[in-house]
Amino acid sequence: MKKIFLSIIAASGMMFFSCDETDNPVSPSLSLDRPAPTFKADADTLRPTKDGATFKINVTQNTSYKWTAVSSQTAWCTLDVAATDSLSGSKILTVTVEPYQLVNPRSANITLKEVGNRTITLRVMQSGADPAIAVAPVTITVNNAEGGVENIVVTGNCAWTAASNAAWCTVSPASGDGNGSVNVTITRNITEQATRTATVTFNAVGLTRTVTVTQNGTTYIPPQPPDNTTTIYFEDLVIGASNNTVGNQWTLTDRRDAKTYKVRLMEDNRAWMIADLRFGGVPDIVAAKNTFTGNSETVVGKIGDFIPDYYGDIVNITFNGSADINPPRANRGYFYNWMAALQKADVSDGAAYEKAQGICPAGWHVPARSEFATLRTAFGSLDGSFWGEDTGSKFNGVWGGDIDGGTRRNWGIGNYGYYWSSTKNANNNAVAWCVNKPGNDVTNANIYLEDNPGGVAEPAKKNKNGGALVRCVRD
Repeated sequence: MKKIFLSIIAASGMMFFSCDETDNPVSPSLSLDRPAPTFKADADTLRPTKDGATFKINVTQNTSYKWTAVSSQTAWCTLDVAATDSLSGSKILTVTVEPYQLVNPRSANITLKEVGNRTITLRVMQSGADPAIAVAPVTITVNNAEGGVENIVVTGNCAWTAASNAAWCTVSPASGDGNGSVNVTITRNITEQATRTATVTFNAVGLTRTVTVTQNGTTYIPPQPPDNTTTIYFEDLVIGASNNTVGNQWTLTDRRDAKTYKVRLMEDNRAWMIADLRFGGVPDIVAAKNTFTGNSETVVGKIGDFIPDYYGDIVNITFNGSADINPPRANRGYFYNWMAALQKADVSDGAAYEKAQGICPAGWHVPARSEFATLRTAFGSLDGSFWGEDTGSKFNGVWGGDIDGGTRRNWGIGNYGYYWSSTKNANNNAVAWCVNKPGNDVTNANIYLEDNPGGVAEPAKKNKNGGALVRCVRD
């Protein structure tokens, strides 16, 4: 018989019960102790391949804390629960990773978080696909000598570059990433060979793809006789042994607007225009222009790529600040500011503008200061009569003056003509070649860059926003 003792202490109101240990059915170790709280997943990093995968993650918890599961990349790494779901206890979590086509690996985080308590972060690291690139078409044939623009479609999953091995076949853009397209520009073929071939090469990570470009040619164009009566475009002029006599002249057509100009084989053995350029866009938006246009290409249109503040023909404009209307000089061309004359070559303000095509026809360019000077030396005389409106002039310049960039008025009509060079003088100035009327030149260090006798053609400083005439020289 087990013995039970009961003690009562009335004064304190307390009762004590005591049992013999052999009669206690409850283990003393469970009186206050609890198991340590757990919240864990049976994986910390998932490594799917480019083909994607589905993972089962065993999440265990021995408490009743609510928890959530959230993916950082829901577009391609998804869970079988919503980010707003309130979970508790243990759960098998399903993670789905979509297939991946690009080369560079990608990653995501899956965050398991007890509300106000512990956090578990699972890392998903998916490997990238093998580099791949395809181009179409793989052959391009241009059946005419005029050239043109063709397109190559690029399909890929990595960065790539494109380059041509021939100057007459250029590509743009020269690089890309993934899918894209490349324009292939093919120039006119007027060489002796009947056909010509170029290769456009695409390079990616360890991959090379090529496109063969073939252009049919025309029959070789022999040197054209001077004083031609048939149409010869500027870029087609061929000077050879049969027509290379200094003084030969041709009438050439600007392919852009069909206007014609006289050119002359000068004493420096270069072909120069001996008429002022009158290109005003297609259609001509500056012919007979009576007012100045501000720095906006959208006012009435634009010429080429870059022409803020163009001047045009200026048929009605005040002369030397007076109210008298001064008619334009006979045979004078259009006035351009330097930026318009040089087009995009001036945008970077680097060295690219020197001898740039600018607003000239294809195959010709705005002369550099050095080219003007070489021509002056080749004339072999300091007599300014070789440059202007004098009888026997070789350059056949027009004393049409210039446009002042500040007052916007036409100055110097009948005394000189300013022709832009492609040579920069200072940040706001460029070099203009001044064709003076003999005897009218005055030495002025603020204007001229050389100290020559009066009447000699010489370089002058001119603000880029002023207006001058343009002559072009053959490349």
